[in-house]
Amino acid sequence: MLVVRELYKCHKNLTTAYNYIGIAEPFYPELGELDTTIYDICETQPGFNMPMEYLMSYLNSSIPDSITNNELGLQGNIYIKFVIEPDSCGSNFNVVRGIDPILDAFAVDLIRELAPFKPGIINGVAVRSYYVVPVKIR
Repeated sequence: MLVVRELYKCHKNLTTAYNYIGIAEPFYPELGELDTTIYDICETQPGFNMPMEYLMSYLNSSIPDSITNNELGLQGNIYIKFVIEPDSCGSNFNVVRGIDPILDAFAVDLIRELAPFKPGIINGVAVRSYYVVPVKIR
């Protein structure tokens, strides 16, 4: 699936990516066709494979002192929005609200390392769905 994802970035067309490497596209019989819709709300919400308290504690402990005690005194929340794919990996990481480009990039890398994620589910089928995570810099 990783190969398909990389080809998708190049081709910007999932069908072309699947045809390029010669495999069949995933088909969701319940939905009737290949579902590339990105959902905001699902029956079972997407998330991480750990409770939110543990996630926040992990994020706080993973931020080095050089980031939290920066010379400019920058602090606040960085909100990262991304897509959780049906195969449990993340894509399209974007900073919704950031503090500083360097701190924003660090926060995106920190969230990216947390894969695999728990995908959203609609009608018993894993679907592409948005998820937003706050990263606190203090």
